[in-house]
Amino acid sequence: QAVSVVGEGLKVVATHGDGTVEALEGTDGRFCILVQWHPERTPDDDATVRLFQSFIEGAKWYREQKHAAVS
Repeated sequence: QAVSVVGEGLKVVATHGDGTVEALEGTDGRFCILVQWHPERTPDDDATVRLFQSFIEGAKWYREQKHAAVS
């Protein structure tokens, strides 16, 4: 199982050496990352660490935006 056609609004941001798509991101500015591996199995891998750091940063940004809209 692998991505063969990249959907509208997505861009490939990582591939395996054999050309298999490993990760995609959304292009509309909202937080959207899709991965074709199991990051929970490789918690110390650099790509996994960056993935979870991005998720945490995205969640913090969302919280700040939500808080600013209420204030």
